[in-house]
Amino acid sequence: MKAVVALGLNRISVEEVTLDPPKAGEVLVKMGATGVCHSDLSAVNGTLPMALPLLLGHEGAGVVQIDESIPFTAAALVGSGVMTGVGAVTGTARVEPGSTVAVFGCGGVGLSAI
Repeated sequence: MKAVVALGLNRISVEEVTLDPPKAGEVLVKMGATGVCHSDLSAVNGTLPMALPLLLGHEGAGVVQIDESIPFTAAALVGSGVMTGVGAVTGTARVEPGSTVAVFGCGGVGLSAI
């Protein structure tokens, strides 16, 4: 399968990778789509120190080798962007209904916060 790999600081490449078969308690997920989020960028540019090489794209949508009727491009957005935006409002900031707040940036996370 192909994967986006962070090879070094500010160095990424699309590479062919081979995965081990699933072990006990694991499943094989056929990926349909994935987003690249700011956490991935932070790993690539060194802001978030990570051991390299590193496979990017943790906002995945796929199926556990059963049903392929899910719209992957929409489901991939929910993986991190929507959960981060909603979580920032409800969990981190604990915004009360009826409050007035400002959201800076209207990408996937910002729109999800709104």
